[in-house]
Amino acid sequence: MENENLITYNNVLIRQGEYDIVKDVTFSVNKGDFVYIIGPVGSGKSSILRTLYADLKISGGEATVLGYDMSKIKRKHIPNLRKKEGIIFQDYKLLSDMNIRKNLEFVLRATGIKQKNEIRERIKKALDCVGLEGKEDKFHGQKKTTHSCRKNCKMTGAEHVRRNAYGGFAGGASG
Repeated sequence: MENENLITYNNVLIRQGEYDIVKDVTFSVNKGDFVYIIGPVGSGKSSILRTLYADLKISGGEATVLGYDMSKIKRKHIPNLRKKEGIIFQDYKLLSDMNIRKNLEFVLRATGIKQKNEIRERIKKALDCVGLEGKEDKFHGQKKTTHSCRKNCKMTGAEHVRRNAYGGFAGGASG
């Protein structure tokens, strides 16, 4: 594994209004690390994740995510950060009237990839990576895996893939 640092939080404070949600958060994630954020309900897990994709600003400390200083990130850079991250939410966000291949095509086209050969190749790599090769015309049944595939770095070019507060996130998906 490379020791490339993807995320560094040093004494981060997260506030909402006048309330400190979490304080003194310090951790780092290197390429290849697999990390879980665990804790009781209301302990700030989701708030930490929201700061990772710039949905919530940090209020103090230092935070760097994929080279972006999270205390100074400009609004215009947030879509690029999120594209690199490949966020996976627990509710999957799949389009129920589309099979696996059409769901994947939709995401690729929405992110600006138009070439049919490139779309076909990225879908094949992503399906192979998550064990769905040959199942691209199926509906439902593989929701979680299909959603992971949609956010898979092989398909979208994400530098790492992350799940929401109930799961973990991986620094640099492999395959």
